Amino acid sequence: MTPELLWQVERLSVMGLDSEGSTLFFIVKTPNISDNSYDSKYFKMPVDGGTIVEIKKEDVKATDKNVSTDGNHELYNAEVQIEAIKGTDVYKNLDKSDVYIFSDLDIRHWDTWSDGSFNHLFYKKVGSEDATGIDIMPNEPYHTPQKPFGGDEDYIWSPDSKAIYYVSKKLKVKPILPVPIRTFTNTT
Repeated sequence: MTPELLWQVERLSVMGLDSEGSTLFFIVKTPNISDNSYDSKYFKMPVDGGTIVEIKKEDVKATDKNVSTDGNHELYNAEVQIEAIKGTDVYKNLDKSDVYIFSDLDIRHWDTWSDGSFNHLFYKKVGSEDATGIDIMPNEPYHTPQKPFGGDEDYIWSPDSKAIYYVSKKLKVKPILPVPIRTFTNTT
């Protein structure tokens, strides 16, 4: 396996269904090393199976999967500050502090330090200018969409618009501490 082989792997993403729910639209992206971009091709296929047809981007008629099927609510994600990690979060009177205070593992993921904020999933009424919405994960120290590569494919409405399905790793791993060794003295 080489980086060049990985760059040849096509990436498939579902764009959604048409308003009748009979046609599935998806995109296939192929990395373009020379342009440092992706070459994209668009396709459609019947939901019940059948022939896949390549189409133009403007022919994609997928409905927005983030809008509930009844058309009343929409999903979106935003970062929410949950944990006090920054020095300014812990010590309010030290407003010039630029330290991070960690008391547990998972302080860095790849190239990003944890700052106490988490991606959370929200919903709000369609067309509402109120950007706050309703956080479906209040005060939970978990990500939806997941980091580092998660996106809006990590959540969707149920067909009846009464539930939201989402992906999240709701697990905090605590370090395994060594068990202290007890010593005994011989009193005989």
